[in-house]
Amino acid sequence: LAAKKPQMDQLKEQIQTAKKAQVLLLEEKVILEKEQTVTEVSKRIESLETEVSELCKQEKELESIVKIKDAAEEAYGILKQLQEKEKLLKQQENEQKRLQEKLTAARAAYEKAQKDADEKRRRYEEADVRYKKAVIGIAAKLVKAGEPCPVCGSMEHPHIAQISEEVPDEKQLEQWKKEAEKSRAEADRCYERQLPDRGRTLQGL
Repeated sequence: LAAKKPQMDQLKEQIQTAKKAQVLLLEEKVILEKEQTVTEVSKRIESLETEVSELCKQEKELESIVKIKDAAEEAYGILKQLQEKEKLLKQQENEQKRLQEKLTAARAAYEKAQKDADEKRRRYEEADVRYKKAVIGIAAKLVKAGEPCPVCGSMEHPHIAQISEEVPDEKQLEQWKKEAEKSRAEADRCYERQLPDRGRTLQGL
C-alpha cells in the first residue's frame, strides 16, 4: 500500500488536473457559447440594420411616389378645370356665333321691313297728294269765268288746277294708308325683336 501511495497521489493529482481541465473546458465552452451568441446577435443586428436601411429606402421611395401621385392628382384636377373652361368657352363661342347669325338675319329682316314700310309710306303720301290735288281739281271744274271761286271767293282765276289722270279713290287711299301703318308696325317689331340678342352679343353673353 505504501508502495502504491505515490501512484495514488499521482493519480489524485491527475484527477485534480483533469477536473481543473474539465472546469476550464466548461468555462471555455461557456465562453465560446457566449462568443457564438454574441456573433449571432451581431449578425442579427447587422441583418436588422440592413433591413431597416432597406425599409427606410423603400419609405423614401414611397414618399416620393406619394408626392408624385399628389402632384399628378393636382395636375389632373387643373386639367379637368381647364377642359371645363374650354368646353364653356366653346359653348359661349357657339352661342355667340348663333346670336350673331340670328342678329344678322333679324337686321336683314328689319332692313327689308323698313324698306317696305318706306315704299308703302311714300306710295300713300304720293297718292294722298294726288288725291288732294284731284279734290282741288274737282272744285276747279266748278269755277266759271266772271263768277266767284267756290273755295276762296276770288273773281279772278289765273291758274285753274287740273285733275291728274291717275287719282286713287278714298277707299284705295285708306287701304294704302293702313298698309303703310302695318308695314311701319312690322318694321318696329323687327327692330325690337333684335334688341335682346344685340344686348347679349355686345355683352359677350
